Amino acid sequence: MVYTVPVKFATAPNVAQDKPTDVPPVPAPEPAAPQIHVQETVPDPLAAKSFVQDLFRSAQQDIVTQQDTADFIKALYEGTQFTKMYQLVPGVYITFRELTPQDNIICQREKAVDPTVARMVAAISKYENNHTNSTFSLRTVSELEYDRSRFETPIPELIEWLSARVLKTQGLFNMALQLYEQFSALLQQLYDKAKNPDFFTHTQTAASSEPCSETSAEHQSSSV
Repeated sequence: MVYTVPVKFATAPNVAQDKPTDVPPVPAPEPAAPQIHVQETVPDPLAAKSFVQDLFRSAQQDIVTQQDTADFIKALYEGTQFTKMYQLVPGVYITFRELTPQDNIICQREKAVDPTVARMVAAISKYENNHTNSTFSLRTVSELEYDRSRFETPIPELIEWLSARVLKTQGLFNMALQLYEQFSALLQQLYDKAKNPDFFTHTQTAASSEPCSETSAEHQSSSV
């Protein structure tokens, strides 16, 4: 019996076998690499400069008041530490003072406490609480006695004392630390202004016009 294969299933003749075998095959062309278009953005130097200037101005915002200037110059003339009072919370006030060279050395020697925290507690001069009618005046760290067998400096014992009597919560301690950073920035701006001789010329009248009675009262209050 003879079967007839439909045309659609029939195989095509092998054309390659009819060609000479000594002809090398032609390689297929390699696909072209995709074209990547990179748009180079050139920064605007004027915009960058303006941004840096704005950032610098915000960081260098003048926080010095006329009273700060007068108090600072007065402290320089009298050879005393510059101080400033801040409100910790309504009715509670904390006063920071400029550190002496001896205080700075002690703070640098203290390795167990964060340097900013060490300088903050060393700079606390006075604490006033109108709600409890309590006032504490602190001596400088260079004048404090401490357990030398346990600590390298009086800073750790001072922190313990403050935590037990003044800054009794971590929240109050953090608030005092933020105020100290403001005081430190103020003091640095005053130092920078003092490099200009005109700083003393323009403010000498304001510094010398304060009543002597107020000055005496301040000294009596701070000596208690």
